[in-house]
Amino acid sequence: MEYKITKLKNGGRIITAPIKDTEIFAIIIGIRVGSRDEAEEQAGIAHFIEHMFFKGTKKRPSPLNVSKDLDGLGAHFNAFTSQEMTGFYIECQQEKQAEAVEILFDMLDNNLFDRQEIEKEKGVICEEINMYEDMPQAKVYDEFLRLLYPDNSLGRFIAGSKKTVNSLCREDMLAFEKKHYSSGKMAIALAGKINQKTIEFVEKKLKSRKAEKPLPYSVNPHTHKGVGVNTNKNRTGFIKRTNTEHTKVIKKKVDQAHIALGFPTFSLKDERRFTLAVLDNILGGMMSSKLFYEVRVKKGLAYYINSSVNFFTDTGYIAVRAGLAKTKLDYGLEAIEKQLLNFTKTKISEADLARSKQNFVGNFYLGLEGSLEVAKYLIEQELLENKIEIPNFVVNQIEKVSKNDIMFLAKDIFQKDKMRLAIVR
Repeated sequence: MEYKITKLKNGGRIITAPIKDTEIFAIIIGIRVGSRDEAEEQAGIAHFIEHMFFKGTKKRPSPLNVSKDLDGLGAHFNAFTSQEMTGFYIECQQEKQAEAVEILFDMLDNNLFDRQEIEKEKGVICEEINMYEDMPQAKVYDEFLRLLYPDNSLGRFIAGSKKTVNSLCREDMLAFEKKHYSSGKMAIALAGKINQKTIEFVEKKLKSRKAEKPLPYSVNPHTHKGVGVNTNKNRTGFIKRTNTEHTKVIKKKVDQAHIALGFPTFSLKDERRFTLAVLDNILGGMMSSKLFYEVRVKKGLAYYINSSVNFFTDTGYIAVRAGLAKTKLDYGLEAIEKQLLNFTKTKISEADLARSKQNFVGNFYLGLEGSLEVAKYLIEQELLENKIEIPNFVVNQIEKVSKNDIMFLAKDIFQKDKMRLAIVR
């Protein structure tokens, strides 16, 4: 992967990644700010501001003006807010890139934050919150995160609550934007077929922003103990089915029980993340994974079941998600528990290890085929890690993972006192 990072005096960074034999151009503007940066009484403001960038500028004074010009590009465009990052992107034919970057920076630099649009958007976001509340797969995951990170902004829903959303005003948004949308917290990635004039335009725009560096995050130590050596020799029966400090059961009108079960891990800078990626793939990341085969194929207890890992700048977690027959919930949880415990007691086979590595590597490279995917890969690392790991480095680290590494890490992570379980039934 060919790329270049240009670091400006005001802290802004521009990443350019030319791709041969493509007629596609992609740009992402990333800001190192997300729901973690919010005060509790302003929960959801980062996500709300993301919405407002599509609601009108001085040049394009209405939402319809903005959407018409974006649609006229024939492009893919959107925005996103995570716990630690906000992003705005456009992917289009390369001959449309001048128009694309002009529109994107107009949205960023000249947003009106119109009071009437803010009031209307409150209704939109409240309906978005209602939508996720009515989706048991989303609801159970939100509850799981609250269990994993209690009394911490990581455990809050990114969109906030209807109460906090309705309390926000234009002045709140302007103050939040002024504080966080500075050049020191911003990186811009361009990928695909890139014109020099585009680079010059982006550099000029980024140079005009004020400088302010982001502060490091820190998870409250009493809510996250990290991963350590397990001193509890009894590894059986650690999944509890009733409400406790570690378990929450939510009653809803659903036809199946949805569960999210997981454990805290470590940050995205931890070298063990490569081992965890291989472990996760064997556990529930593939169709031949232990959970998919044992719970769905062999026992017929679930339609969907998988595992995944998520990393932040100072912490992380591994989670299992499944939809289980309500009448066989205990049976399904026992089957999941058995697979988790197997990783702590028995080394995986060479065949499982090799398959997991090849599956990871193949999907990793497939995920870097497009201009937009390359831009996202680069900007997330630069913003959150302040460095970029080239694909060959990632693959080499994956290939180094051994059976012993996986078993040792499983013993470290899959501990009774660190497990969190949310159930919607």
